[in-house]
Amino acid sequence: MSKEPPSSAHALIDVAQPLRVVTHAAESRPSALAWPPTGNPYAAAVAAGALDTLLDEAERDLRSLVVIDKEPVTWLLVDAPAADDEGLVAEAVEQMEGTLARIDGTAALARFASPAAAVGTWLTLAAWTDTDVSGAAVSGLCHRAELVGATLAELPDLLAPAGPGELWVSFEIATAVDLNDERFSVERIDRGALVPASCKLTIR
Repeated sequence: MSKEPPSSAHALIDVAQPLRVVTHAAESRPSALAWPPTGNPYAAAVAAGALDTLLDEAERDLRSLVVIDKEPVTWLLVDAPAADDEGLVAEAVEQMEGTLARIDGTAALARFASPAAAVGTWLTLAAWTDTDVSGAAVSGLCHRAELVGATLAELPDLLAPAGPGELWVSFEIATAVDLNDERFSVERIDRGALVPASCKLTIR
């Protein structure tokens, strides 16, 4: 089935520019064969292991992730367990004009010029596969290897509490993107006096 955006595709609005979420009515329902199912602790452990592996690989080769442009970059670490293969995850990133940094099965680390595109990728994967899609997203300057490392270092704390159907985003993303969207709920999470608050987005 073609995944070109339909004319009625909803838009997720960034403060800087509007971005789309590619949805298909025929693909938005959960698959009867989808695995792993929501609430399966073993499945959650498998997903967490894949995402941890991607982060470890990225940290060992930070220079390859440097972006010369001195503008903030948004990183999305996401897992779509109901995807048939990594091709679907890669296509969702491409549709949102992102760049894959690492991919392992249905788990991926990707970068985007716009934080709204990262959130849009999470929504797109949920529409194409199942609402179990989970992950975390952060933004920061990445024109030097140490800056890439500092930005990616925020991901584990955001990812740790993320359950199926949740995307945890950093304070920078929460303030840069219009999160008023009927497709997900938003909960502000206070992480302590010395740490900026984050937001938990949950698929409705």
